[in-house]
Amino acid sequence: MFLSYTPLRNIVGGLGEINHNLSKFLYSPKEDAVISKSMSGAVEGTLKSIEDIFNVVTQPIPRGQIEKWREWYASTAAAETFVIDEVDEATKTAPVSPKTFYRVVNTYKEKQEGIYFVVSFKIVRVY
Repeated sequence: MFLSYTPLRNIVGGLGEINHNLSKFLYSPKEDAVISKSMSGAVEGTLKSIEDIFNVVTQPIPRGQIEKWREWYASTAAAETFVIDEVDEATKTAPVSPKTFYRVVNTYKEKQEGIYFVVSFKIVRVY
């Protein structure tokens, strides 16, 4: 996974890019709709919105790279958008199809496992 963002806070230097594998990228859609049913049995629905939400968990991150993730976290704290792209596994270089997201507030979590960290968070796709 290739993540590209604009460093805004807690700057550690370099480009706003992280290239790291994910252990989970789970789709969890959320719809906001009103369904009404009349006494005759007729049903009417009004769809207000659908959000494409993803639960993300990284593979273990070495201690020396966690500061870059903390920079990303701080730089996306106020719903600033960023791009995630899969890396073409055949060439290991060219991005395949970039998609824009924002991070859901208060979902970033770090868990230390020995000398490694695992980061989890929720993101919403922007269309």
